[in-house]
Amino acid sequence: MAVFTDEITLSKDFRKQAARAILSIGLFLVTYLVLIIVAIGLTIFCVYAGLAMIVARPMIITIGLGLGLASLGILVLIFLMKFVSQSRKVDRSGLVEISRKDEPVLYGLLDDIVHRVGTSPPKKVYLSPDVNAAVFYDSSFWSMFLPVRKNLMIGVGLVNTLTEAELKGVLAHEFGHFSQKTMKVGSYVYHVNQVIFNLLFENDGYNELIQRWAGISSYFSIFVAIAVKVVSGIQVILRGLYSLINKAYMGLSREMEFHADEIAALVTGPKPLMNALLRLNFAEQALEHVILFYRERTKEGLRSVNVFREQVVVIKLLAAEVEIPMVREFPQISTELYTRFNKSKLEIKDQWASHPTMEERVERLSKLSGNGSFETDKPASTVFRDFEGTQRVLSNLLWKGANLPEAGVPVSPERFEHDFSDTYQRNTFPKLYNGYYNNRNPRSFPLRDTQEATAADISQLFSREMVDKVYTALALQNDAFHLRQIRDGEIRVKTFDYEGRKFQATEAGRLLPQLESALARVNEELEQNDKMIYSFFRKLEKAQQGNRLQLLHSELATFEKELERDQEIYGNLLIKLQFVQTTTPVETIKENFQTLRPLEAEFKEKIRELLNRSEMETEITSDTRQRFENYAASDLEYFGLETYIHKNLELLFSVLNDYSSVLTSHFFKLKKSLLTYQHDLFLATGKAI
Repeated sequence: MAVFTDEITLSKDFRKQAARAILSIGLFLVTYLVLIIVAIGLTIFCVYAGLAMIVARPMIITIGLGLGLASLGILVLIFLMKFVSQSRKVDRSGLVEISRKDEPVLYGLLDDIVHRVGTSPPKKVYLSPDVNAAVFYDSSFWSMFLPVRKNLMIGVGLVNTLTEAELKGVLAHEFGHFSQKTMKVGSYVYHVNQVIFNLLFENDGYNELIQRWAGISSYFSIFVAIAVKVVSGIQVILRGLYSLINKAYMGLSREMEFHADEIAALVTGPKPLMNALLRLNFAEQALEHVILFYRERTKEGLRSVNVFREQVVVIKLLAAEVEIPMVREFPQISTELYTRFNKSKLEIKDQWASHPTMEERVERLSKLSGNGSFETDKPASTVFRDFEGTQRVLSNLLWKGANLPEAGVPVSPERFEHDFSDTYQRNTFPKLYNGYYNNRNPRSFPLRDTQEATAADISQLFSREMVDKVYTALALQNDAFHLRQIRDGEIRVKTFDYEGRKFQATEAGRLLPQLESALARVNEELEQNDKMIYSFFRKLEKAQQGNRLQLLHSELATFEKELERDQEIYGNLLIKLQFVQTTTPVETIKENFQTLRPLEAEFKEKIRELLNRSEMETEITSDTRQRFENYAASDLEYFGLETYIHKNLELLFSVLNDYSSVLTSHFFKLKKSLLTYQHDLFLATGKAI
């Protein structure tokens, strides 16, 4: 068999990003070498001066000051060299290792890929519960210089939803990352990034060391304080390098993804990998639905026998709901369907993204042809000896990883399908609306405004064209928002693309009126359609002598206004709490929490109001109520002398999450009641949907 990777010519963009990465590595090495030389010089000077001080006048004070001075340079040197002893080990607790003896057919597939790609076989092969596949290895500083064999991880949640050809395409992509010597550049940049990350953020051990040293003597603490200042200065330099190198790494990483896709296309042809990529998100959502189903039923003591078998059940149900065609139990998701709800025409290159978008990858693949041909619709599960048993083993691992109770009543496939379908229907709007209200709320109008608004039939009101207008309006609104951010300098880019045309950042303000005008036109069309919808159901209700429509509309509109005000408090708190996710000076942390006090007091008052509202009782579970009451009655401190009080912070964030969930849940309930009432009015006419 031919080695296909010899046929690939590295693209201009790949070479450009690789050159940037090499330059960034060179800049780091020069800067780091200078820092090391200065640190060694400082160490020699400090040790010499410290010893000279002790020899000149051997007293307790000079011994203390001399040893402290000598330690100054040593502490700085230790800081710069500490990463050498650091290693990163991938957590394998959620993985199951398999051998050639365990899975001979799978290993045969891997052997074929390895030969065609022209790379080395994996050191070990692991299975995981994920909807993913990856190549990984334990790394250290010495990984830059010593060869490291990679391990392959294959997610059972992914295998579960692929054909054999699609699985082969995915695995060929993973091996493609390591098929050429030029890919070593990416490895170097990755490790340099890890070195700087270690020096900037992984300092717990170092901080403990200097604190212990400073605690021995007050003389030592003087020089420890000086060492900390020197280290802080070094970190300022490294932060600039980290930003530069990280951008170079992300740019190269995106090109590496395209490169690996091209290799996969040569092995199997482009179609299998395209299918897998388009299905990936759908398969992941299905598995998340299964986990959420059981998480919401922890008090019922239910236990899944095989979450992956249930993943397939959910895939079938969701595919039927949104009318995705199935071929041999695999949903066939087209590019058009994948992008149907994304009407944005604005493209801003994210310099910090490590992967290109799915749309970009699929578009590139669609333009490729492959010498390899491996078209089969056999399930990928057929390459495993006992896939049902494998699913059960990984299902248990996923269950533990999701922190679900291990003991429980096993749920039969029939019961899961029935209960999940019932839950899904309760949490979605009737099919009558064709998704029109998924991102839009019903509206009522004065009768005089709807007298001329009439529709021929309901299919006109909720047509594919009208649903597309809803998503066009959302896209225009979001695009205009991002253009304002570019205009105001909140998003820092040199250029952006709109409708496939490149613009300078300075042109954002000039383009805005065009988008705002287009948005106004679409909103006007949607408002006219909303008037016809309201008129349509008012006439149905009048014919059936009903009288609830206006009341349901009024309840929804009133709560929508409340929701906007209440969510504003929630949003402001989250924004002001962002500092806890970043490295922040102690004094700044204390000041930030002090500033939060008035806003938190207002939030607690909202919590108390929520607890006293009878209509919210069904949304507030007993656990949520307990957290609300504990939080509202307490005056919590979130920071001690030097560290966060994690227990109190966890309660705060849990309450914030519960608060948002309760409000949105009640709003959904009101919206569903209105839409169900309208749905029932239409069903009463006896017409088909």
